[in-house]
Amino acid sequence: MKAVWPLFLSLVAGTALAGGVYWGISRGGAGGMPHGEAAALVDVEAVKIAKFEERTEALGTVKARESVTLTSTVTELVDKIYFQEGQQVKKGELLVSLEQTEEQAALHQAELSVAEENRLYLISKRLYEKRAVAQTDYEKQLYAHRLAVSKYDSALASVQKRNITAPFAGQVGIRQVSPGTLVSPGTAITTLDDLTVVKVSFTLPEVFLAGIRQGEAVEARCAAYPSRRFHGRVTVIDSRVDSETRAVTILAEFANADGVLRPGMLMSLDVIGSSRQSPALPEKALLAYGTRHYVFVVKPDRTVVKTAVEIGQRNFGTAEVLSGVKTGDLVVSEGVGKIVDGQKVTLNPTSSPVQAVGTDKVSAGPSRQS
Repeated sequence: MKAVWPLFLSLVAGTALAGGVYWGISRGGAGGMPHGEAAALVDVEAVKIAKFEERTEALGTVKARESVTLTSTVTELVDKIYFQEGQQVKKGELLVSLEQTEEQAALHQAELSVAEENRLYLISKRLYEKRAVAQTDYEKQLYAHRLAVSKYDSALASVQKRNITAPFAGQVGIRQVSPGTLVSPGTAITTLDDLTVVKVSFTLPEVFLAGIRQGEAVEARCAAYPSRRFHGRVTVIDSRVDSETRAVTILAEFANADGVLRPGMLMSLDVIGSSRQSPALPEKALLAYGTRHYVFVVKPDRTVVKTAVEIGQRNFGTAEVLSGVKTGDLVVSEGVGKIVDGQKVTLNPTSSPVQAVGTDKVSAGPSRQS
C-alpha cells in the first residue's frame, strides 16, 4: 500500500501540469503567443519594376591593340639607345641606332654623286633642246643621273636599317640590349604596345554563338581592381569554330586611357545581350524549399501570407518575379525567419517606400535600382 501512494501523487501532478499547458496554449492562440504580446518587427520592400539583362559569362585575356617586339634586321653593334623603359613614344620616333659609320660615308658619297649627275643632266638637257648634242648623249646622261639616284636610295635604306624607330605610338617595355651589344636579325631589343585601347580575347561554346552579336556591350572585372567595372564592346567574332573544343574566339575592345589594363591580365567577362523590364524583389525576401520559392506578402491588416513565387533571372541581390506577386505588393525582406503564415507583424517604418497598409503609412527609405 505504501508503494502505491507515491505513484498516485505522481499521476496527479502530471495531470495538473498537462492541464496548465493546454490552458496556456488555448489562451495564446496560434503559435502559442499570449494575447497582448507585440507582433514581430519586420522590414518590408515593395515589388517594383527593374531592368534585367541576358548575360553570358566568360574568362578572357587582355591584349594590346597593337603589339610588336622590336628587332634588328642586320648584324651590327648597338650605338645609342634613345628611349627610357616604360616611356610613351610617338610613331616614327627614333629608339635605337646601330653602328653606321661606313653607311653614313656611303650615303654622303651618294649625295655628292647625285648632285654632280644632276648638274650634268641639266646641262645635257639644255644642249639637247638646242640640238647641240645628239639624243644618245642626252639619254646616256639621263641614265647616269637615274643610276646615281638609285645608289643614293640604296645607301639611305642601309642607314635606315640601322635606325630602329617606333612603327606606331605606344609604350616601350624593358630593353634587352645595351650600347655595344652585337645584335643580329631577330635579336629582341624591346617591346612596344599601344595600350590606349586594349583587346580582350575569350572563347564561348558554339551553343552561345546565335546569341552573340558584334557591338554588344561587355562588362569586365579583374583581380587587380576588384571594385572596378570596365565597359567595352564585342568587335570581332571569329569566322570559324574550333573543331576540337567546339568553341568560337571573340574579341572585345575596352578604352584604357589610364593604362591600368595590361597585356596578359585575366578578365572575368559578362556579355550583355537583350534587356527587359520585369517585376523584382530582393533576394533576401525569398524562402527556398528545394526548387520552390516563397515570400511573405504583407496584407492591409498586417498579417503575412506565405505565397509561392516563380523566380527568373537574378541580378546583384535582386530576383526577377515571373508569377506569384505583382508590382506594389509589400514583401517581408528582413525577419522572414521569425514569422509564420497568417501571423500579424509590425512594420519597420524606415524599411519601405511610402505605401498605405490599412490606415497607416510607411515612411520612405533609400531606394535601389538594379
